[in-house]
Amino acid sequence: MAVSDVNIIHPPLLLSIVKRLISQRGLVFAVHTTEGRSRHARISFEDERLYLHCLLDQRRQTRRSLPRGAVTLQVDEVAAAAPPCQVFLLLGWPGSAPRRVLICLSPDTPYGRQFLLLCTGQRGPCYNGTKLFMVMEEGEPGESVWGGDYEENNGAGGAALLPDLDKGEYGKSCMAGDVGLGWYDPALGCGAQFLIITKDQPGRSLPGVFGKVVGGLEVVAEAAGHRPITEVTVVDCGVVVD
Repeated sequence: MAVSDVNIIHPPLLLSIVKRLISQRGLVFAVHTTEGRSRHARISFEDERLYLHCLLDQRRQTRRSLPRGAVTLQVDEVAAAAPPCQVFLLLGWPGSAPRRVLICLSPDTPYGRQFLLLCTGQRGPCYNGTKLFMVMEEGEPGESVWGGDYEENNGAGGAALLPDLDKGEYGKSCMAGDVGLGWYDPALGCGAQFLIITKDQPGRSLPGVFGKVVGGLEVVAEAAGHRPITEVTVVDCGVVVD
C-alpha cells in the first residue's frame, strides 16, 4: 500500500493518518527519492510520540523489498528544514540494551540544522552506526562525551555538511545535558562532531551550545562511564515529528 505526494511528515492531519496506519498495519515507511536514489525511513509510534527513523538504503536494510503489507509514504523532505525541533539518538553498548536520548534543537542555528540532517540522513551522511570516541574531563565537573565522526569513527573525521557553522547565535553554558559543537576550525575537517555535557560546571562558559538533552540524560551519563567508550554506538537516530 502506498500513499503518494506527501511534502513533509508534519501536518496534524497527516500525523493522525500515520498513527492510524501504524495501529492498523504495523509497518509504515517514508520513502525519499533523489537523483534516482531511493531510501526508506521507518515511522514508529512509541510512548505516545511519532518517531521518524533515519533513512537507509535498501541494501542496508535487506536484499528483499520492504515487508509485505507495509505502507509507504512518498516524501519530498523527511523533516522540518530547521529547528526548533526534537531529534533522538539510540545509544547501545555491550551489556546494555539500546536506549533513546531525546535532544531539543533550539534556537535555529547552522549547527542545529546540520545536526538535524545528520540524524535523518537526508543529505546522505548520518550519525547512525557512529560511535562515541572520547570522554573529556572524566569524572570531573564539565565532563562530556564526544561523537559524530561519521567518516572515521575515531575523532579524526566527520566533515561538516553546512558552511559557516560558527556564525549562529549559540548558547554559552556548561550544564549537564548541553549539546554543543565539537570543533570550530573548518580546516580540521571535523565539523560534524558534537559533545554532550554529563556533569554540571557552573560558572564555565562553553561556547557553541545548540541543543539540550530533554530525555535520557541518564543514558548519556552511563555511556560516559563505559569502557572502552568506543563501544558505545548510535544504533539508530531520527527526528520526532509530532
